[in-house]
Amino acid sequence: QGGAAFGLGAGGYHNSFMLADPNEAWVLETSNRHWAARRVVLESLSNHLSIGSDWEIGSRHLDTFANRQGWWTAPERIDLAAAYRNPHVPARISEGRKRRSREMLEADRGHHDADTLKRILRDHLDGGLAWQADSTPEDERYFTLCAHSEPTHWTTASLVAELPSERVDPWPVWISFATPCSGVFLPVYVDGVIPAALAQGGGSDSDNSDSAWWAFKRLQDEAGADPARHTLRLREAWSPFENDVESERVEAERAARVHARRGDRDEAARTLTHFMDRTCARAIECADSLSGEIREW
Repeated sequence: QGGAAFGLGAGGYHNSFMLADPNEAWVLETSNRHWAARRVVLESLSNHLSIGSDWEIGSRHLDTFANRQGWWTAPERIDLAAAYRNPHVPARISEGRKRRSREMLEADRGHHDADTLKRILRDHLDGGLAWQADSTPEDERYFTLCAHSEPTHWTTASLVAELPSERVDPWPVWISFATPCSGVFLPVYVDGVIPAALAQGGGSDSDNSDSAWWAFKRLQDEAGADPARHTLRLREAWSPFENDVESERVEAERAARVHARRGDRDEAARTLTHFMDRTCARAIECADSLSGEIREW
């Protein structure tokens, strides 16, 4: 449980986690050392506890601790959300986001792939791919799935991972930095060496010229001047890059697969490493270029 909860004087918070493998998925929700979990099939999380009395396993004293605090005094099985959810955090911050994600998951039930999940992560309600800065933090619709909800929160990174039952072929995990609506998802492979630019950080006053995260954060900030217009232009501008990456990805995975089946896993890893290096360098170059061009749109 990280983030601002570790800061001096921070209020702390409770967390939700999705744990999944190719066979099943669980939601685990925690508050300090107390927790409960249940299996799920098609589910999403938001910034509040959502497991009710339908939990399957839980920590020792989950109910007795809540009872001592006066949070749960009913004779029925404890409802985790009702007992442990922080009543001082406004519901509008998270409940609309969770409702929207469930609606979008249900709409494509049985047909989800990496592309549908990327679209969900880029969602801004009626604005679709483009953030509409027409609400305030007092409105539920201000807190969209792709979060631009400063000063409360904003999306710093996104990840989409397929979980194949047998991982015998190259396995891409898709990552995006800053808000995904203004950037792109890049395929990375644990069988190769992840580009150093994906791990570069530092504060805003540091030299971040080699950092992928900061390149996309700068682009997000530029788009924020007129997000309803700039975001759609960015999606058009990124389209050729995405098409090229997809073509190169298929070829790189094919070559890596051939090397692996010949028993040369080192060469397979080098093939994927070179592909990631090229893709990451081009992505940073494109993001920096677009950050300059967007001022002229």
